[in-house]
Order: sequence, then C-alpha cells, then structure tokens
Amino acid sequence: ACLSCPTGKYQDATSHRATTCKSCRSCQAGFKLVGCGINSQGSCVQCPSGTYRPATGSHQETTCLSCRSCAAGSYTQNCGEGSAGTCTACPANTYQSVQGVVTACTPCGSCGSQQERSGCAGANPGSCIAKPCSALAVPTNGRL
Repeated sequence: ACLSCPTGKYQDATSHRATTCKSCRSCQAGFKLVGCGINSQGSCVQCPSGTYRPATGSHQETTCLSCRSCAAGSYTQNCGEGSAGTCTACPANTYQSVQGVVTACTPCGSCGSQQERSGCAGANPGSCIAKPCSALAVPTNGRL
C-alpha cells in the first residue's frame, strides 16, 4: 500500500520502490514556498511589498511576514528580503500620524499667503496660523 508523505515532504518517484519522502525545496530570504506536496518539491515565490521572509532553513516557509509596525511619528525603513525593517523618526518638515507599516512620512502641507504652518513634526501635521503682523508689514517710503 502507498503512504502519503507528511507536510513539508513529497515523493516524485513513479516506481513503488520509493520508501522515503523527500524534503520540500528550501527558499532563500525574501521568498516563500508554494505548492509543495504529493509529487512536487514546490517553488519559491518572492514575498510581496510590505512583507519579508527570513532564511531560517525550514522547509515549510509558506507565508511571508508583515514588516515591522512603527509608532506614529516614524516609518518602516529597509523592510524586505530577510529583514522586518527598522523604525526611523520622520525627518524635519514631515509627519506620520498613524501606527503601522508605513514606508514614508508625509511632507508638511503649505498654507495660504497670509498664513504659516505651525507644529508640523513627528506625528502632528500641524496647522496653518495667521502670520504675525510684523511678517505681513510692507515698508512704505522705506519705513514700517
């Protein structure tokens, strides 16, 4: 009688002499195993954007993992291949207001001609406020 191979194994021999199952293909970092079983060693498929897969040496790497989730005020940098990425603070004049896997911070918005942006940094988009009167004053005859 023929026996089924356990999960993570397959047998592609067509003779009834095969008594052992073979291990499924092992995928490199950034790839997951798809279609292993019965008579197929499976194939390696690249993980989609926003995910990664470390090279663990396991023969059952069938899922990709989500990139590192970062707190508001930061973004996920260098996720992919075998790395979950790192959290990096938003640079000056940008913000990021949600926690999660976000790959970039949003530039601070512009304001109208009589306004300026105040408080835009980290997790805060800031707001447009009226420019101080001294910034709006226009010299007349060389005097304010």
